[in-house]
Amino acid sequence: MIDSSLRALSLWQPWAWLVVHGLKDVENRSWQTNYRGPLVIQAGLRWDDFYVTDTLSDLVKRGLIQESELPRLGDLRAGRGKALGYVDVKGCKKSDGHRSPWANGTGFCFELGDARTFPLMTLRGRQGLFSVPDHIAKAVSEQRGGDRHV
Repeated sequence: MIDSSLRALSLWQPWAWLVVHGLKDVENRSWQTNYRGPLVIQAGLRWDDFYVTDTLSDLVKRGLIQESELPRLGDLRAGRGKALGYVDVKGCKKSDGHRSPWANGTGFCFELGDARTFPLMTLRGRQGLFSVPDHIAKAVSEQRGGDRHV
């Protein structure tokens, strides 16, 4: 059965990749949500080589990811405008004082878990949480409890 309540969130790279590979456990937002459950992660079209490489370098320096975990730039570019996978939204809490090293201290943290990737599927991004087409909802439904669990 296809879940018509399934939502997606568009993120810039490298954040989208980090989320679906289970390396980033919260998503910082200025707004809170009551949504819980699977959330498809779409990588936005926006791209800036300097921003991406500088961000990844900074994350390694801060100890948030290991150099061995760094994605290849080609993989990040290939994901632009695509659904990369999904995570489960476990909760939403104020960012100030949150336990995650990824929390930025302002707004809210969507608490994420159970990250999974799936084959890239074209998905037009939008702001906020948005509905996904049936073929993506079907892919998530078929994979729930399946492979690539992080």
